[in-house]
Amino acid sequence: MKRCFSPGGAPGEDVAQYYRRRAAGGTGLIITEGTAIDNPAAVSHDAIPRFHGEAALAGWRRVREEVHAAGERIFPQLCTSARRGVRN
Repeated sequence: MKRCFSPGGAPGEDVAQYYRRRAAGGTGLIITEGTAIDNPAAVSHDAIPRFHGEAALAGWRRVREEVHAAGERIFPQLCTSARRGVRN
């Protein structure tokens, strides 16, 4: 999945169904698209999925439920847009 499909940083039902379709193919372990950590320098776009905050974690919970319902496992890829950086 391309990044920027999570408005406000929270994955929605479309993201949950995307990962469920991948899980239904018998992948064994899904490593997600890059998810942003809780740092202002970690994201460069509002629709990049976050891995912090209530709304984002609720979205990922839904993704996890769909993947587990298909019999597979999922693990988040944590990343940062380090090239952007923050200067003092």
